[in-house]
Amino acid sequence: RNNPSLPACFAQFAMSCPLPPAKRQKKSTPKLPVTVLSGFLGSGKTTLLKKILTEAHGKKIAVVVNDMAEINIDANLVQKGHFKQVEEKLVEMTNGCICCTLREDLIKEVADLAKQQQFDHVVIESTGISEPMQVAEAFSVDLEEDKYGLSRLSDVAELDTLVTVVDTQNFNNFIKSKDDLSTVFKDVPKEDERSISHLLVDQIECANVILLNKKDQVSKEKMAEVESIVKHLNSDAKLYQTTYSVVPIEKIIGTGLYDEEKTASMEGWMKDIEEGGLVPETEEYGISSFIYRQKRPFHPKRFYEWTKKFTAEWTPKVLRSKGFIWVATRHNIMGEWSTAGPVVTMEALTVEAGWLVCCPQQEYPTETSEAEIQAQSDGHPWIADRRQEIVFIGQSPDKEKITAELNKCLLTEKEFKAGPGIWSQYEEGGLPIWEGTDHHDHDHGDQDGGAVLETAIDLLSKKKASQAREVLTALQATVEYNLACCDLQEGQNDGAIKHLQQAVALGFDDVDHLQDDKDLDPIRKDARFKALLKKAKQQNK
Repeated sequence: RNNPSLPACFAQFAMSCPLPPAKRQKKSTPKLPVTVLSGFLGSGKTTLLKKILTEAHGKKIAVVVNDMAEINIDANLVQKGHFKQVEEKLVEMTNGCICCTLREDLIKEVADLAKQQQFDHVVIESTGISEPMQVAEAFSVDLEEDKYGLSRLSDVAELDTLVTVVDTQNFNNFIKSKDDLSTVFKDVPKEDERSISHLLVDQIECANVILLNKKDQVSKEKMAEVESIVKHLNSDAKLYQTTYSVVPIEKIIGTGLYDEEKTASMEGWMKDIEEGGLVPETEEYGISSFIYRQKRPFHPKRFYEWTKKFTAEWTPKVLRSKGFIWVATRHNIMGEWSTAGPVVTMEALTVEAGWLVCCPQQEYPTETSEAEIQAQSDGHPWIADRRQEIVFIGQSPDKEKITAELNKCLLTEKEFKAGPGIWSQYEEGGLPIWEGTDHHDHDHGDQDGGAVLETAIDLLSKKKASQAREVLTALQATVEYNLACCDLQEGQNDGAIKHLQQAVALGFDDVDHLQDDKDLDPIRKDARFKALLKKAKQQNK
């Protein structure tokens, strides 16, 4: 009424009309919190489950297990509905990826328990050979609404805590083991090629709470050593030393520690890279870590030879390593390097999670520009954010030796200056195809010449003629090599020799390729070929 911008009649009408009754807020049903319990067979999981079910803690807790017989709980607890058994049943998700298979019955049982609104908490016992994050994925995957009556399990239930029980008595045997799971545990599919050491590390690295169990079975020194290793693997987790898995229930129930984004990236090796490590360059109970960093790619053949040597000569000096690798023949693919004990795995990260310079600009992190990425190149346009960055954790790992050996795997100064067009010709020497990519050994027919030419043009636009000349000369040498191969396919051996002589004159000095390329077999005994091979060897030196 006092607002002069409103006509008097409108103000009066507004005051005289009764307000509509306020809508009653629909009371939302709280989500059912869930704790996931992981650990090897014999670690103490079953003992912990029994305590949860039998202790007087004043909470109504449902427990979902794989084998009720192993728990041997009194029948009256089962009859009261405190206990649910779920048989293993896998269902392939819509994307068809076998790594995304989830336990269909697990989703169903947790959803049913949530809808009953009778329980304060649910504890899921994962199998001894399962990874906690595979269970966690069940909460965020899209479901068929007509099948479960909800779009996601997270609509009615939420992860509260990921708990891992560690058998400290057998910890060293497990983390140093070369054995596959199928050689030790029963009911493991033959196609499951995971190692014992890798599974143990996976269970530790994603946990929010870790119970270092069987404290009474090991010495104080042994416990301190295990605790130090676990801290290096996961410095964010809450650690508790236990006997017979005795721990206050509030340490594993209702903690609220699980955070989807944080847990997915909380592995200790990542924290070492981002923050410089828990105890950088120092030893704690004999366990220490260091980070290997270089802004130059590995030669695939030399790097593969080193990986074989690493496995053959492995010692507990390196219990765990993980990080990013840049291999010359896979220039645009970020490789993920991982070892647990003596077992080495390598795979390609997706484009979205790979080198930023290879991602669409709209996928860059906030406030990150193309210029900032290129600023990391140290004057070489093909570096950008590509790099070697690996964390090594172990019992006094030999930093100097490992660094020196890995440095020998890097491209030499001359190899590096040749650029990606030449790199793509290098023999890979048995380096496996990485899971997640259709990459095969590059042959001389795959040169990425367009990218090299673009690099040269970019250098010219920046008035860097000498660098542009190096890039174009390397590309020209590659062209001559390929023309030689064309001539050989057409039976023109003399023409092939001339093109190879020109390639070597332009700086082509990949001796391994000249010696191993079967396409060159028709001229291998030719004295002119032997002479140019000798010249290439001299240039290489």
